[in-house]
Amino acid sequence: MTFSPPEVELAVTAAHSVINEEVHTLDDYYVTLFYLAQLGNDGVNRFLDIVKENHITRATICHFAVTAALHEAAHGVIPDSIKHILGELGNEKYETRRLIKNNLKFPHKFHLLTVARAMMEKLYERRARRTFAVQMLHMLNPGFARSVFRELRKMRALARSGTEKGKKFV
Repeated sequence: MTFSPPEVELAVTAAHSVINEEVHTLDDYYVTLFYLAQLGNDGVNRFLDIVKENHITRATICHFAVTAALHEAAHGVIPDSIKHILGELGNEKYETRRLIKNNLKFPHKFHLLTVARAMMEKLYERRARRTFAVQMLHMLNPGFARSVFRELRKMRALARSGTEKGKKFV
């Protein structure tokens, strides 16, 4: 089994939490800290390059803004690597305000507009546009469309309730 370098895994974690799952979990928080601990300054810079090259800047900003807010609330400090990443990419106050307004309740459900903005950035890539177009064609099949919407409803209900397979998220 081969593993990707930590900067690649970190980029995937950040993008996946916003674009695919639309939720930031405590697992995402700890995985992010785990990969950051493995990166030196050069690794963080490679990570930033990966983020920019793959058009996942908006997703990364949102992911790290929530991670920073949680870390500051829990430990009273934001790690230098997270400060550096947000300093290079920009910061996101909207999701942070939502997290604080909800008393740091986790999992944190990203707002639909946040997800849409992250997806719009991803559409700068030709391959992403082509994939999106193919998915839209599949949605013309009523059976496929129903199954997709059924799964989306389940995911949204799960995120709203804070439960997964009967277990409460902390």
